[in-house]
Formats: sequence, structure tokens, C-alpha cells
Amino acid sequence: MNRKNSKNTKWKLFNGSLVAALAITMAPLNIFPQSVKADTNGDIHVQLLGINDYHGQLDTWRSIKDSTGKVVDYSGGIEYLAAYLKEREATNPANTLMIQAGDLVGASPPVSALLQDEPTIRFMNELGFDVGTIGNHEFDEGVAEMKRLIYGGSNPKTEKYEAKYGKFTGSTMDYVVANVVDDKNEPILPPYVVKEVGGAKIGFIGVVTTETPTIVSPKGVEGVKFTDEVAAINKYAKELTDKGVKSIVVLAHNPGSSQADGSNATGRVVDIANATDASVDVIFGAHDHKLLNAKVNGKLLVQSWSYGTAFSDVELTIDPATQDIVEAKAEIVDTLHSKITPDAKIKAELDGYKADIQPITSQVMGETADILTNAANASGESALGNFIADGMKATTNTDFAFMNAGGIRNPLPKGTITWGDLFKVQPFGNDLVTMKITGEQVRTLLNQQFNAPPSYNKIMAIAGLHYTWTDKNDYGKKILDIYLPDGSKIDPTKEYSITVNNFMADGGDGFTILKSGTNRVTSIVDLDGFVNYFKSFKGPVSSTVEGRVQLVEVTPATPVVGEVTNKSTKVTGKAFADALVKVQANGKVIGTTTASTDGSFTVEIPVQKAGTTINVIASDAKLNVSNAQVKVKDVIPPAKPVVNQVDDNDMKVTGKAEAGTTVTVKSGKTVVGTANANYKGTYTVTLTKTLKAGTTLSVTSVDKGGNTSPTVTTKVVDKTAPTAPVLVTKVTSTTTSLVGKAEVGSSVQLKVGKKVYKTISNKKGLFTFKISKQKSGTILYFTAKDKAGNVSKVTKVVVK
Repeated sequence: MNRKNSKNTKWKLFNGSLVAALAITMAPLNIFPQSVKADTNGDIHVQLLGINDYHGQLDTWRSIKDSTGKVVDYSGGIEYLAAYLKEREATNPANTLMIQAGDLVGASPPVSALLQDEPTIRFMNELGFDVGTIGNHEFDEGVAEMKRLIYGGSNPKTEKYEAKYGKFTGSTMDYVVANVVDDKNEPILPPYVVKEVGGAKIGFIGVVTTETPTIVSPKGVEGVKFTDEVAAINKYAKELTDKGVKSIVVLAHNPGSSQADGSNATGRVVDIANATDASVDVIFGAHDHKLLNAKVNGKLLVQSWSYGTAFSDVELTIDPATQDIVEAKAEIVDTLHSKITPDAKIKAELDGYKADIQPITSQVMGETADILTNAANASGESALGNFIADGMKATTNTDFAFMNAGGIRNPLPKGTITWGDLFKVQPFGNDLVTMKITGEQVRTLLNQQFNAPPSYNKIMAIAGLHYTWTDKNDYGKKILDIYLPDGSKIDPTKEYSITVNNFMADGGDGFTILKSGTNRVTSIVDLDGFVNYFKSFKGPVSSTVEGRVQLVEVTPATPVVGEVTNKSTKVTGKAFADALVKVQANGKVIGTTTASTDGSFTVEIPVQKAGTTINVIASDAKLNVSNAQVKVKDVIPPAKPVVNQVDDNDMKVTGKAEAGTTVTVKSGKTVVGTANANYKGTYTVTLTKTLKAGTTLSVTSVDKGGNTSPTVTTKVVDKTAPTAPVLVTKVTSTTTSLVGKAEVGSSVQLKVGKKVYKTISNKKGLFTFKISKQKSGTILYFTAKDKAGNVSKVTKVVVK
């Protein structure tokens, strides 16, 4: 089977069709092309061309403006993306793979969406995409439709086009996802695939954000579970390395961004890079439509905006002997129209699809006076969001309307507006739902825009009210004041009628409070309501940012906090008048008080360990917050060290001291060695030479706060045996007086048969014994014992 007619690469597959193999086993794929020679230097050079968050944007162009706002270029469009990818592929045709990191489809414009995203899949097949993972939007219409797009099959909405395009056979790229399982905990798709390029095996593992169940309609994720991305990656990375695959690339539909120079890399992808095994070499990010090109924890991280306006060109250098990636670098390439000629064949095919839907999309709905942008200001409000929320409220005649920001996909251009333009703004086909909630539940709903931990703030478009919020407060307390159109504050106990879409009504995007709403009624499809509201305007439509959402940047004076030690039972300082002061340690409140009129405060606290971070938070009546942090200072000296016995043969001093302290051993004023006590509190100080018996050692330990323990002294013990005695006298059978030499002051013992004689050597080391005459052949045994009790070797003397 030749998977890629546009390339001279033959792919070896399992027996039978690839689709059948996948559908039956759901096992990891191993697909290897014929080897291609490495370069003249011996290294294998592999090119990975990657996109993310394409969202079926086949005919979408993005304008590029200069500093004055003048349009100077465009990017995007499948005909331009195709031209760029083919151009880059031609630089290394045998060793190039094309990959995508999820959200290839979903929230698509009409040219793809009205044909169930089949055109996007066909274009990716034609371009020769090799590997992809799924994003949250692949679940928009449920798991069955997602698998149909992958493996092929008919959909009633597109059957009429089969005569023109043939039966839809699915995707020719290998889809992988390791962290989505069915109710039997089996992966719904292969967790990874292995490609062999130029003799190098490269493993591709796919994962998708675990937030998917909260940002997709519950029906979309029925029957599947999302597991931790890091655990899944590490599991299958080990499986790959066990199979001898040393080069591993992760396609992660998770957010991440950096500066163009690679600095300030942030996001879930960065967390994944720091937590995954070192065998992972490259991670393609996605989901938040940002630029990412950075090295983190030895891994290359990339993301190339979205909608085909750019792509990632990753160059891998692989050692053919070790199969390891020895270098990985990337370029994020914008698909600028001015730099390339669009692909004519792709353009013609795109025009064919556009002609299919033209009778629907070209219907004129009205006009706009200016661009209605969906880009939010710093507070989170957008002109288009206001217009849509106003339309929802007017359509259903409720008090308030709320629209999730993720459901507004594109701006409305200036001028004539068609049905297709409106579809691009709201492509999901959700139903409007009305319900009743209390004023207090409205506050909860607004606070749920900032639920922790946020991948991004989910600030809604609103109508019928306005509010202030601050980013300084804790989660659940971000919302300050909520006002009605007449300027009065919302009544927490009163019931209000509201309008949302069914995605939100079912708790989507984390708005779980809406599941508690009463008197729920399903109304018109949101797009139909949007179209009707737009058409109701007699003249050009306009909308502005009105201050419905206001970010309040109020930061009170930072508290000044006094020293806190590991003996302290109070925290003192100065904030501002009548401030509510909370003291936290290890994330828990350990004391509170109200500051006096001059701002001074004293908070009683339990004694804290040295090194603990104390967070002092001061807030005013409007919940404006400031805080300061101090570290608990260590002022308690360590306990006396314990010193094990040291003798004159030892080359080390050992014992126990407070963990982490520095132990110093001195002889007089001379330091003979230092060492750190380990986490168990044991230490070993190595000496440069043995110490004389009787030497007095002083031992102390100093903690990280500079506190010194009491001094412990110990004497070096004599453990060296005396030299064996030497007899000066020649012993014969007539000898009765013996003279010899031994260590000065040692106790010399003579043993003759069962009789034992003892004496002390004098200042010159001489000793004398008086004995009776002994027979020839009798053996005399001499030993010396010093004052420490060490005994010499035995000296044997035979009577002549």
C-alpha cells in the first residue's frame, strides 16, 4: 500500500488494511519506511513540519498590519499552507514527516463545517500528513463522529456529495492519543506510533488536555475518560525505549507559549516537559493558539499559532549508531502570502468545495459599520461579545444573558455580512437555554470564570448587568460589585431570568452553578438567533466596549512585617488603617487580626519551623488586597553533637548532629576537619592524618542560620599496642636475673610454665626479673601492656 502518492516512500503496514488493524486492536502502531541513507557526516537529518489548532480554516486569511494599522500582508489559507509545506518538504523529501497536534477540525468555517469537516481531512491526506493527535474540538460531535473522520464512513449530511467526491474513507495519517480511555480503561486510539526515517526510529505519543470534559459538551465525551498527560507519556515512553526507540516526540494538545527568542516559556506544556522522562526529546504544544519555541528541561517545545497562519519546522539530527537525537531546533514559519505562490491545484479544489456551499453561505444578512472584534480588552470585554449577548437577551426576553468566550470564534468584518460570516462567529450549533438563578448564584457564576487552576480566564460576554472584578483576590472572590442597568446592586436573594447556551447550561467551561438553575427551557439554535438579531437592524450594525466588565486595579499599601523567628509566638508589623490581616503558613491561615487606626497589627501565631514562608495578607472592606512575605529566621542553636570514640588509628571522626548542620572538629585552635550532617543527622569528618593518643578534640555544629551548638570535647584514645619486649640477658640453665627493654612505663609480664612474674619498665624502658634456674629447653613468654590496656605481641625465649 502506498500511503503517500506525493512521496517516494513505501510504507510497510500490518497484514490487511490499516483501518481494520486499528479498529480491531487499538494497539500501538509500528510503521517503518524503507531506509534512506544518512548524510555524508553520518548523522540522520529529519524534518518535522507541524501545525496545531487548524480548526478547518481552509479559506480563512488573517491580515498582517504595520504599526499604523495598515494591512501589509496576509497569512493562512490552505492553498498557501500547502505551498509552504511542499516547499519545505522538498528540502529533505525522503526524511520529512508532517504532523498535527490536535483541533485539526471543530469550530470550523462553513467550507469545512457544512461538509462535516471532510474537506479538511481530504486536504491533509493530499498533503501527506503522517501523524496527528486529537484536541478537545475533535469531541465536539462525540466520539463516534470523531472516529468516523479518522477511519471513514458516511454521514447523512454529506452523502449527497459522494457522487462528486466518492465515499469518505477517513484520514491516512496515524492518529495517536495515550490519555483517553474507554469504560474498560482501554485507549480509544493507539497511544503511539513508530516511524522509521532514514534508518532512525522515532516514536510519536499523543495526549490531549484533561480539561476537555469541562470545555466540551457532556455528550461529546460520553463513554471516555481523560487520564493524566504526564503519567501517560511516561508509561508509553518507557514502552518505546524498551523496544529500542531512542527518539521520542510528543504531540500534546496542551497550552504553552514563549517569547520569540525562547525566553519566558510558560503553560501546561512546560509543566509536562519538566515532569516527563528524559527520553522525551520534542513536544509539540497546542490549544491556546500561541507561539512557543523554547528549550525546557532538555526538551524542545514548539507551537505555531493557529488556523494555518504558521507552522513549526523542527530539524532533528540523529546519531545513527545510538539512535538518539543529538540536536533539535525549530523555526516558526508564518505563511505570509507575499513570500510564496499559492498551490494552484489545492486552490482549485478549495474553490470546488466553496461552490458546493455557496448558495447557503453567500446569502446577505446586512452590513456592519466597522469591524466587530472578538478580541477582549484588559478587563475581558469585547465589542462582538456585547453584541452577541445582547442578541441572546433580546431573542429570549430575559433579564441577563451570558456567552462563553470560547464560543465566539471569529470577528465580523466591516461591510457586507453574509450568512457564512455569521456562521464563522458561532459555528457550534448550540441551543439557547433559559433558566432562573438567584443574585447570589449570578455572583458564583461570574466567579467561576476564574476557577483555579485556570488554563486561562474564561471571561464571558454579558448583557443586562455590569460588574467589577480584581485579580488580586483569591479564587471564588474575584467579583467585587454587580450592578443592574439602573445602577442599583444586584439582590443576592432575588431570582433573575437568564439565557445561556446548552453547553454552558450543562456545566461546560466549569460553569457548574448553571446546573442548579430552575425553570429550564430550551429555545432557538444560537446561530439562528444570532442571524435573526443581526437582520433586525435596519442600518449598519455597530457595537462597542461599554465597560460592562471592569478590572479594578487597586492594591493597598504593602504590609511591613517585623522579624519572625522559630521562637516567635507573634507577628507584628504595619499595614493600613482597619485592614483585615491574615497570616498564612504552608497555605493555611494561622492567625488573624484587625489593624489599628494607624495600621499597626499584632497577630498571635503558633511557633513555626525555621525557613517557613510567612505570608501576611492585608485586605480592605472592598477586598482589595496586598501582601508581604517573610522567612522564619532560625535563632535556636543546634543541640550538642554526639561524638563517637576516636582512637590514634582513626582517620575519621564520626557521630550525630542536627541534620543539615556543618560539624567542625578542632585540636586546640587548629581545625582538623569539617563535614555536613546528612538528613539522618549522621556525620563523618575525614582527617588528613592520625591523631596522637591523648589529644583533646573540640566538636561543634553550626546550622544554616549561623547558630552554633555547645562544644563537645573528647580525647583521642590509645589503641596502639606496645612493641614486644626485647630480652637483653642471654638465658641459660644457670641464669637467675633477666634484663630487657619494653615501652616506657608498660607492665611487663613473664610467664614460665604456670608461674607469672610482673614488673614495670623504668624511664629508660628497662625491666628486671629474678627467677630460679630453669632447665634447658624451657620457654619463657614475655608481654608488655601499656596504660591504655593494649597488649604487645608475645616474645618467646628458650633457655639454652
